[in-house]
Amino acid sequence: MGLRHCIDEISRLCADDAGALPSVDAIAHHMSGRPFGMKRTPAIVLCVITLLADRDRHELYEDHRFVPHWGPQTLLRVLKAPSRFAISTASMSPISGRFMQQYCRALGAGGAESDALVVVARKVLLRHAALSVYARQTESVSMEARALRRALETARSPADMLFRAIPDALGHPSLPSDGAERGRFLTAVERVWDELESADTELLERLGHVAFETLGCASTHDTRAQCRDYAGRMVADSRMHHGFEQFLDRLVDDSISDDRGWFSKVLDGGLGIPTPIHSWGDGHASQAEFLLRRNLLAMQRAGRLLAELQLEEEARPFALFWPNPDWQQFGSDVQTLSQRLSAMVREIPRDERVPVIVNLAREFRGVA
Repeated sequence: MGLRHCIDEISRLCADDAGALPSVDAIAHHMSGRPFGMKRTPAIVLCVITLLADRDRHELYEDHRFVPHWGPQTLLRVLKAPSRFAISTASMSPISGRFMQQYCRALGAGGAESDALVVVARKVLLRHAALSVYARQTESVSMEARALRRALETARSPADMLFRAIPDALGHPSLPSDGAERGRFLTAVERVWDELESADTELLERLGHVAFETLGCASTHDTRAQCRDYAGRMVADSRMHHGFEQFLDRLVDDSISDDRGWFSKVLDGGLGIPTPIHSWGDGHASQAEFLLRRNLLAMQRAGRLLAELQLEEEARPFALFWPNPDWQQFGSDVQTLSQRLSAMVREIPRDERVPVIVNLAREFRGVA
C-alpha cells in the first residue's frame, strides 16, 4: 500500500465523527493491520507528518484537552506517549458571512486566513495568553470577565469554546440569532476583553490613589515630586540601616521620564515583594497596598523632620529614626527640638553612635 493511501487513511480516521476520537496509538494499531501493514513507530511518525503537513486543518488533543499551540517538544511527546494524543480534522464554522467576521473581530481574531475554527481559536487563546498573570487571576474584575476566563481555560475544543463556552459566559446558551441580540452580544464580548486587558492599568490606578491619599497629592506627577524631595533627604543623610534602600532608590530614580512608568518601577521591586509585578495575584496587590502606605508615611515623616529640624550634620541620621517627637511639649518650637536632639547626640560617644542608630532603625521599621 502506497504512502499516499496511508496518509489518506489516517486523515479519514481523524475525520471520523462517530464516537470519541481515536488516539494516535489506536491509529497506529489500525495501520498495522491489513491492507496497510505498517509497523507501529513508522505509523506514529506518519501521524505526526499528517499533522505537520497542514496544521490549520487539524486539531491536536492531549489528554482530551485541545492543544492550540504546539512545536517540536509537543511532537516529541506524541512520539513518546501516543496514547495520550488524538488528532481531529479541524471543524469549520457553521456560521458564515458578516456575523462570523464580526464575532472574530470582537474576539481579536479578525483577519483569520482560514475558516477553520482551530485558526480562530488559536488567535483567541494567544490573546488570552498575552494577559498578565494578574489579569488572568484577579477576582477584582466583573463576574462576566471571570466567566470568560474560565470559558477560555476549560473549553474542550475550538467549536466548544466559540459556540458554547464563550456565549454561555456572557449569558447566552448559544450564539444569538436575532440581529439586535447579536449586536448586544458583540458589544459585551468587546467590553469584557477590554476589562481584562485593562486590569493592570486599573491596579496601577488603585495603588496610585493609595499614594495620593497618603501624601495628600492630586496626581502621579505631584506624588513623584514630593517623593523626590523627601526621599532625597533620606538618601543624603542616612543610606544605611533604615531598610528602605530599594524603595528610596526607585523614588529618586530619574531614568524614567514617564510618571506612570516610574510608579510601576517603584511598585516592582521597591516594596520588597519578590514576585515581579506582571506575576502578581490579588494577595500581592493587597500586600503592595499596605507596604506602599507604610513606606510613604515613614518617608514623609522622616523627610519632614530632616527638612524642618535645624540639626548638626552628625545628628541628622538620628532624626530619621528618633521616636515621633511630642510637638505639643515643645510648643512646635523647631529650634528647641533641634537643639535637644543635637545635644542628645553629642552625649553619645562616637564609637557607640552606629549601634544606637541600628537599634533606633530597628524600632523605626517595627512601627513604620
